Amino acid sequence: MQRSDAENARRASRGQSRKVQSDASQTRRNTSPDMSAPLLLIVEDELAIQELIVFVCEAEGFRTTRAGSIAEARSALAAERPDLILLDRMLPDRPGEEWLRELRSDAKTADVPVIILTARGNESDRVAGLDAGADDYVVKPFSPRELVARVKVVLARTMPKTQEGGESFVF
Repeated sequence: MQRSDAENARRASRGQSRKVQSDASQTRRNTSPDMSAPLLLIVEDELAIQELIVFVCEAEGFRTTRAGSIAEARSALAAERPDLILLDRMLPDRPGEEWLRELRSDAKTADVPVIILTARGNESDRVAGLDAGADDYVVKPFSPRELVARVKVVLARTMPKTQEGGESFVF
């Protein structure tokens, strides 16, 4: 039986995730991040999945901040506005879709792109997530390479252009 990319990466990152504090709200950045790189806010309560997403996104040059709940995500958002939010749909304190609706109704955050991550993949769930304002919807288990590709596509569509007309960050 073949394992998915997500399962292989999850297994590989298990050793690394033990070295990191179990506090899901911990912020981890590259050792020398490019401060012009897009900032991703990863809102995921499962530490293994959170670690996998951080690992693959940082390997692609993104800066990351993470939260394990909506309350932690609000604090992270207040500290620094992300270029994109990866939002789990089912969180311990509140459904991610509810917070997404709040983000979309607030002028300060209405334009922040959001990709929902969830185990709920039937058509009605996907439509509900998109209707709530998600820019994309990714079903778990997911391919890390596909997730990064989706992040890049959404950012390419939503990030401001430089004066020369090119992207402000090269992927």
